[in-house]
Amino acid sequence: MQGAKYRLVMAAIGGATVLFGGLLVVLGIMGAFQLSDRPTKRLFASMKLGGPFDLSDWLRHWYLACATVAAGGGALVIGGVAIALRKRWGFLVVASTIVLNESSSWIAEATGYARYPYEHPHWVESTFWLLMACVALYGYLATRDRSAVVTE
Repeated sequence: MQGAKYRLVMAAIGGATVLFGGLLVVLGIMGAFQLSDRPTKRLFASMKLGGPFDLSDWLRHWYLACATVAAGGGALVIGGVAIALRKRWGFLVVASTIVLNESSSWIAEATGYARYPYEHPHWVESTFWLLMACVALYGYLATRDRSAVVTE
């Protein structure tokens, strides 16, 4: 009975991760394509962020942010599928994706690349996601029992 419950829990964790990752992929792609219409570009061009506003620079930063969100979502989908299939490395994919995402925003802030409000990290958000990475790492360590996990 424990094996069936374990498989169900792993499938639920993997499924939730796949859904969240898929949502991020869709949001990243839609975010990039929603700016293709002129009214949206004009709206953002009229924003004042404490200095001269360069639309092409803003768009370059926005498209990179959208691509990062979509790529991170794709990695979460891969990790979620692996977790649902009871592969231990799926937890590592999820944890490393979260850590890379959060560290990249702090690195962008430290190097001066982050210029726009959506690029700046916040300690509450980073703390939450790093706790999620710790949970994923714990999932990896907790599934060391070879009888419950497919390791191939």
